[in-house]
Amino acid sequence: MKKNKIERGMKVTYVTPHKIETGIVKRVCENENSAFVVYNCGGNWNEYQDYTAAKTRFEDLELGW
Repeated sequence: MKKNKIERGMKVTYVTPHKIETGIVKRVCENENSAFVVYNCGGNWNEYQDYTAAKTRFEDLELGW
């Protein structure tokens, strides 16, 4: 996925050969090919910004759930 397609608040899916997980973008890293994504918020997606995010490479993300 390209940086210009991803924005804060977007729903994304983390996809690797070993794992698939849904999340919401908390912050895009301007100078890197990655974003901080909240994956686990106990189903409280409306408050995703209050949860810890994991740095994730764009190449491992797909748009939407």
